[in-house]
Amino acid sequence: MLLEIDHVTKSFGGVVATNDVSVSVKEGKILSIIGPNGAGKTTLFNLITGAYTRTSGSIVFDGRKIDTMKPYEINALGIARTFQNIRLFKRMTVLENVMTGMHSQIKAKDIEAFLPWRSKKIEAEIMAKSMEALKIVGLDGKYAEYGGSLSYGQQRRLEIARALVSDPKLLLLDEPAAGMNINESAELLELIRWINKELKKTILFIEHNMKVVMNVSDYIVVLDHGSKIAEGTPEEIRSNPVVIDAYLGTKKEGGKADA
Repeated sequence: MLLEIDHVTKSFGGVVATNDVSVSVKEGKILSIIGPNGAGKTTLFNLITGAYTRTSGSIVFDGRKIDTMKPYEINALGIARTFQNIRLFKRMTVLENVMTGMHSQIKAKDIEAFLPWRSKKIEAEIMAKSMEALKIVGLDGKYAEYGGSLSYGQQRRLEIARALVSDPKLLLLDEPAAGMNINESAELLELIRWINKELKKTILFIEHNMKVVMNVSDYIVVLDHGSKIAEGTPEEIRSNPVVIDAYLGTKKEGGKADA
């Protein structure tokens, strides 16, 4: 397993955001986490990336215990993420936004890092990798535009490019299809598949768009009120009565569910 979340609990005073949650992510797979608002999905992401410290349990990534590490240390190990609420530098260019994602990969050594020719070489390498990431998400033609000038869907793609530029082993996508129209969601679906298959990236994502979830996931974990209530393949989750009642919609007349 690339990522092992073992009986993790996170409490904020008397509020339990995640309750004894265990999740295993296999290398090379796409795993999605679904559940109603307040289920603990984003809290779990924050625990994985070091933004929160778990109350109990453990998190192991690629054989290393990471639940006491700082966010920048976890990022340097190979975990990158996007955010539910887009976090871009709107007055920086598209290219500059992506370049900021390389900070944990810069390993300048000794005085060479301060030599003019050395710093220029490092900058050129960062720019080249950033342009490559922009090309992957289809934004290389907008590299000189300001991040804040992009459409909503393009800003979502820009966040993915910024996460990809650090060449992560595990990519965490927090509601990447949120606010997108049908066409944008379909394009995002293809992008996620391509990143997984062609770049061989393991992907863990949170999403409310069930069409995206069911069409791209290898495995699904369902949270409700901080606890894991189900896990399985898309087909297993689609027909699970506990999931239907808690998240996909209560069964209606005729035996069909409101998904």
